[in-house]
Amino acid sequence: MDKGDFEKSFNLFHFKLYKQLLSNNSKKNVLWSPFLVHLTSTKLYLCSSGKTSNELSTLLNYDPKLSKRDPARNVRNILSTIINDRYTWYSEKTLINEEHTLNDKINHTLEKYFGEGSHFYKVNFVKQERVTRKINALVENDTNHAVQSFMKDDVATGSHAVGVQVLYFKGQWEKGFNQEDVRMHPFWINDKEMIQIEMMFARNEFKYGTLKNWKSTVLELDFYKSDLSFLILLPNSKTGLKNLESKLCGKNAVKVFSTIDDCLTSKGVNIAIPKFILDIDITDIDKNLKKIGMTSIFDPKICDLTEAIQDPNIPISISKIIHKSIIKLQTRGKSVPANPMLFDTNTPNFMVDHPFMFFVRVKKSPICLLSGSIRKLEAIPLAQPNQNMYQIPAPLGMMPPPGMMPPPGMMPPPGMMPPPGMMPPPGMMPPPGMMPLQGMM
Repeated sequence: MDKGDFEKSFNLFHFKLYKQLLSNNSKKNVLWSPFLVHLTSTKLYLCSSGKTSNELSTLLNYDPKLSKRDPARNVRNILSTIINDRYTWYSEKTLINEEHTLNDKINHTLEKYFGEGSHFYKVNFVKQERVTRKINALVENDTNHAVQSFMKDDVATGSHAVGVQVLYFKGQWEKGFNQEDVRMHPFWINDKEMIQIEMMFARNEFKYGTLKNWKSTVLELDFYKSDLSFLILLPNSKTGLKNLESKLCGKNAVKVFSTIDDCLTSKGVNIAIPKFILDIDITDIDKNLKKIGMTSIFDPKICDLTEAIQDPNIPISISKIIHKSIIKLQTRGKSVPANPMLFDTNTPNFMVDHPFMFFVRVKKSPICLLSGSIRKLEAIPLAQPNQNMYQIPAPLGMMPPPGMMPPPGMMPPPGMMPPPGMMPPPGMMPPPGMMPLQGMM
């Protein structure tokens, strides 16, 4: 299985499960790790036989005629990027009941392909509190203490095996945002509802493109000294997210990222993106996997993991998969001055002020650590609820949207002018009625 075939299979699996997650979650924010779900599924495929193996190969789009170690090698190559990334911490574990006897070499094989700590952990599920403490300790250690007390409820005593998937990501931008350029701005939940959030403004060279068939634009932001990047897909309309997700999760799934990469070009862009933290648990991801075809692995009467377990007469199945993803996007990053020659009156604006999709991916690849969409962010109350929105300055070229300009003759109040370095360059005057106050020229 070559790299191209593996990436294609990953892409199809990614958007098939994304579509299913949306069916239960169409009005909430979405955040999950395609990479971790795929890793666990590939690990179980390596351990499976019979119907369970056939079912997993179909869902994962693997050729059953090839060695099961072929896709495992591709996962290992990706892991070399993830493990060495300075912004990513993850925990992927499988715990099985201690009554099962493992094949001699299975744990060595799992660690060879899926990294240190990917072996099966034996526990006694009857001792619920002890198992919960064990899982929390493993997750806390793997995430460098970033995720603590992960499990709040004990695992059921009748469990055969439990999967744990936790990913914590906190990036640092290749081109950072200045703290003074973070300010309140409206975020439209739909055509009529609006909340105030913290928005990060910047003006620099970024990878930007227009996706006419998807009625959206796209921006890619690199992380500092990382092989990962952050992709934002922004619908043209405030209510366009549902339609965009539908297009990506349909017949376009196999070529989502190749289409995006083909349209991206580096150019000067005025951008404004939300400053946010998402922390989402998917407590029923196993149920969603069942709905897209992964059924026998969860059924003790059918589940066949004889490549890993020596005692086939003792029933085994995956009783539960617990999934958690956290992403923190703040201003932190390297200070990179913008080249003024990149900007003119045609410089595009990328204002993320309404629902959007996003991905944290391996650069120029469909392999996504995180995948999600934001429909609503936490509102931050304004100190002066009735203040005119123009009082929140915007970088050059990012004028307030139509309907939010000040009335004729109304000037921004003192102290609300754009910070130094953000005034129009010589020869470029503001529109009539928007001249800065005396002493600010």
